[in-house]
Amino acid sequence: MFESGPLVSIIVRTKDRPDLLRQAIKSLALQTYRDVEVVIVNDGSSDVSKIATPFEHCFKHLIIVSSDGKGRTRAANLGLQMAAGEWIGFLDDDDLYVPTSIEKVVPFLLKEERPFYGRTLLYDMVTRQWSGTMYKPFVREELFWSNYIPIISLFVPARLAKSLPFDESFELFEDWDWIYRLSLLTDFSCAGYPVAVYRLHESCTIRKENEKHRYYRKLFYLKHLNKLGISELLFIEGNRLALRCEVDDLKQVIEKVNEELNNKNARMGELEWEVEDLKRFLQDLRQELDYKNARLGELEWEVNDLKSVLQEKDRRIRELEWELERTLSRRVSKKLQQLWKGILK
Repeated sequence: MFESGPLVSIIVRTKDRPDLLRQAIKSLALQTYRDVEVVIVNDGSSDVSKIATPFEHCFKHLIIVSSDGKGRTRAANLGLQMAAGEWIGFLDDDDLYVPTSIEKVVPFLLKEERPFYGRTLLYDMVTRQWSGTMYKPFVREELFWSNYIPIISLFVPARLAKSLPFDESFELFEDWDWIYRLSLLTDFSCAGYPVAVYRLHESCTIRKENEKHRYYRKLFYLKHLNKLGISELLFIEGNRLALRCEVDDLKQVIEKVNEELNNKNARMGELEWEVEDLKRFLQDLRQELDYKNARLGELEWEVNDLKSVLQEKDRRIRELEWELERTLSRRVSKKLQQLWKGILK
């Protein structure tokens, strides 16, 4: 593996994000490849030297310059002017390099003197989870549609990078415009191993697109549309036909889904009627149950009344039995006395 070789300049654009900048610089300090020059272009108002200088011993050179708040595109051009390396890469202050990034890239840089890019890992800073990767093989025509090559994963020969300044009329998508113009000059090499970490925060371009994004996207298309060659136009036409087929397929799927939805809505209507019938049936049952419960209460009162009557009659019978027993006892006793007197005479 390579620990030293050609000097690689990494341009770090930053604007008033000291904590993120410190993390980005630390990821550069942890590189296993040592021949690295770091060019920090400060587009903000805060002093970044206190953040960067503690890491100075980790790099061949550390350069800190200010773009006087003239924007990210001006900062990129100033970084190109200051960079002294044979190869140039870009790392924005909210992103990171994998520790072995440059070491793994250098063999490809030595093999072919043309732009090289690797895989970019996506990390969501809101959910604090890994959310995928960005990588696909180089297809020049596809770059016209979207920038599938994050600039943080790209390394460019210095002679080529410096010959092609960033277009400062772009406040956004300046990297897309620059990479597309590079692709018109030369092919890119690529490999699928991780090089950089793109950190998704609430205001990043991938997560949120607004009118400003749409304006500069339109500006990009208007700038390059008239320069498209036959291969690009054929690619666009092929994509248009492919998209039409996809649209037709989606229409069929939508029609099928709508048909299923209509059937389910009809069935839902039937079920609603059945539910209403069941509600009415349950209401009738509830009324009948209430009536029977009321009748049962009445019967319980009647039973209690009958119990009271029976108890009273039972008591009266016992009284009569008692009176009868006393009467019979007196009569028997009187009769016995009379018989006894008769015997004694």
